[in-house]
Amino acid sequence: MESPDIDLENQYSFERNTLVIHIQILPKTENDQPRTAIVAVGIKNSPPIISSFPFEQLELPASIQSMLSQLEAELPQRRAAAFELMEKHRIEELQKDYKHRKVESPPTSSGTNSQSTAAHKNQLTLF
Repeated sequence: MESPDIDLENQYSFERNTLVIHIQILPKTENDQPRTAIVAVGIKNSPPIISSFPFEQLELPASIQSMLSQLEAELPQRRAAAFELMEKHRIEELQKDYKHRKVESPPTSSGTNSQSTAAHKNQLTLF
């Protein structure tokens, strides 16, 4: 008997589901082999259909091709912004570490060596 909470007719209806299409385009290998595209198509809570093939065989709509071109053009600026942010964080960490740095005072001499005591009295104390 079917549970009232589960509506299998709608859960597995092509027309009533959000379809999920996931495309991964893998980088070129060190051997300069062609890129691989991995495409998965499915619905929520059900295993997707997965296929892989050379990227050159992937026929994408013009709108997605345009977005890929835009991304390729933007990557140098994005990299520069990421380096700038990384450098800013590095400087902030150095300043934070500098502010919290502890300097230990020199050890006190407890011996009776009058020569070191006399030298210690004439030494400029920085801290």
